[in-house]
Amino acid sequence: MKLPDPLNALLDAFYEGDPGYGLTGRYPWYTAGTIKEGISALRRVLKDFIPEKNTSAYHLFFHCDDFIPFESLPTLLYLLSQGHKIYYLPAERHPITEKIFQSLSVLMETFSAFTPQKKEMTDAYITDMHFTAPDQDRYFDKKPSLFLPRTGAVGILTGKENLASLQKLAKDIVSFFGTGKGNVKKLFVPEGYHFQTLLNCLDEFCELKDYHPYNNRYRYASSIYLLHRQPFFDNQFLIIKEDTTPLAPVACVFYETYTDEQMLEEKVNRHRKVCYSIYSEEGWFKDSLPFGNSSLVNYEVDKRVMTFIQNGLKGA
Repeated sequence: MKLPDPLNALLDAFYEGDPGYGLTGRYPWYTAGTIKEGISALRRVLKDFIPEKNTSAYHLFFHCDDFIPFESLPTLLYLLSQGHKIYYLPAERHPITEKIFQSLSVLMETFSAFTPQKKEMTDAYITDMHFTAPDQDRYFDKKPSLFLPRTGAVGILTGKENLASLQKLAKDIVSFFGTGKGNVKKLFVPEGYHFQTLLNCLDEFCELKDYHPYNNRYRYASSIYLLHRQPFFDNQFLIIKEDTTPLAPVACVFYETYTDEQMLEEKVNRHRKVCYSIYSEEGWFKDSLPFGNSSLVNYEVDKRVMTFIQNGLKGA
């Protein structure tokens, strides 16, 4: 699917210029580097994308908080290409995404952003924002809704991976500061696994510790784990800690161990509903992608939204 020329021109301006502004508040992860990486990934994803035909068109209210630049754009373009009418409301306006979505409003009559939307005109709500039960009734008017929780990816290691694969995994962990749905937040490793080689690969991204919003989260996590005397591996900007929790916070990666392939499958299966994707070396594990695909996964059309639409606005 080809991006409209005006959107391409706007992305070119962001890519060639210095878009590192507005980096405080709710959007500390919008830096010149992440914006440029996001634009590159976005174009690769959309280059060969052919949307499926859809016979039913809906009025959809899209209320999301893009943690990484332009994260929701491929999903919105997918829905628009199917004939759906979209009302987009971000959690908070950001100067970069605001320009993109205002341009999209001008280009497509079926898309509007930042303007009031009547509830009676809405068929369903799609959001990644948390609401209490009373708020759901008030905001969603008991219409069908899809909640998109923040999620991440799982990485599977056997201990036999080559250096190139571990270097790709390292980028899958830290690209976009680890905040995208395609970033690895949980590892499964064999018992007795040695993390030193992976930590050495991660050292390539040591400049992360110079970025204050990221470093603050690293220091906070390390102080909490030290206070509670919880062991972890550390390279001064990333923590690797054994924990059964599915998703680790920023500046951390959790891991669990396994003794055989059956145990590995059981543990991975318990995480499938809460993790967006799975990676392994060359994609050897069932339903997994090869290491090095996090940027593309971050910008693919959200599978949960596709399922929701294909099921006639029923749960994904």
